[in-house]
Amino acid sequence: MKRIIPIILLLTTAFIAQLSAQTPTLPHHRTLDELERMPSYIAGHTESAKNLAEPPPGPVRTMGEWEEIQALIITWRSYPAILTEIVRHAVNECKVFIISQNPAQVEGALTLSNIPLDSVVFVQAPSNSVWVRDYGPWAVYMNDTDSLAIADWIYNRPRPLDDAVPAAIAQHLNLPIYEATAPPFALVHTGGNHLVDGMGTAFSSDLLLEENSGQSERYIDSVAHTFLGVDQYVKLRKLPYDGIHHLDMHMRVIDEETILMGQYPEGVADGPQIEANIEYLRRNFTTPFGNNYCIERLPMPPGTTGMYPDNGGVYRTFTNSVFVNKTIIVPIYDPNTIRWRCAFTAKTCPVTTCKASTATA
Repeated sequence: MKRIIPIILLLTTAFIAQLSAQTPTLPHHRTLDELERMPSYIAGHTESAKNLAEPPPGPVRTMGEWEEIQALIITWRSYPAILTEIVRHAVNECKVFIISQNPAQVEGALTLSNIPLDSVVFVQAPSNSVWVRDYGPWAVYMNDTDSLAIADWIYNRPRPLDDAVPAAIAQHLNLPIYEATAPPFALVHTGGNHLVDGMGTAFSSDLLLEENSGQSERYIDSVAHTFLGVDQYVKLRKLPYDGIHHLDMHMRVIDEETILMGQYPEGVADGPQIEANIEYLRRNFTTPFGNNYCIERLPMPPGTTGMYPDNGGVYRTFTNSVFVNKTIIVPIYDPNTIRWRCAFTAKTCPVTTCKASTATA
């Protein structure tokens, strides 16, 4: 079995929600102009790619995010202070691939911050935005663990430079790329709304169905099976206050049988829909081993005023994190919120209690 090689993950939206941006910086959500342009963008994208879309030659597997990785990818466009700290910690675990049009400038910034560059690899490529979790490539394996390839889809933002990043990474690493970008394999999707267990189950909000409204759910599932190895596709209801409807804003797959779900105080903000989604998951789906999912909880922190999104508070989350081998990079906010998070987790989320409490269908 080959050692697992590059995997592509993220700069999380939660890390930068409260920070001032450099100009120009595109937001994580679609702008009004982008909403208007999206239909024509998809039409032009599928037309230009109609001779390029090619499925993998055989069954594939998308690895779970907790599996061993050799590389983390970020796009260096804005928020350099946060990017610097991500690199500082990630280089201790794996290589860091940095997408930039000015590698020399980034190299100078990292050197000034006393970060060694022996585990940093620069990929000189253009981009539109910093949100590489959403538009970056997905690593898939032939024969479970044997041969690495890149899978891609149509990014759900009309940002053509971002959409081309997976191909740039595949070229840099000399890997085959399989793109579900034109009929009969066209899929509009985004990485923040695609969570996987490494064993054939994927999770998305029903934004996926909305953005592929011209296709049946059966068609969507078929494309996901062919390009990503999805055998069981769980779609959960969108949350009313999450403006981008990405599952990673309130959910994280911890292992093949454990899911971390955000939790609000009873009846607050997105809490009721999250609880309904948990009930739907428990009643209708099992793990790859036929067991009920262990649902562990992590509080959704309020904004600086103590308010939640349904009362004017800023949307905050701890689940929008990333596994980097033995390190997990998690967004943090103010010290009081962090203490609350740790106390809550220690008190209510031991795995033994969780497994016992979720043993009903």
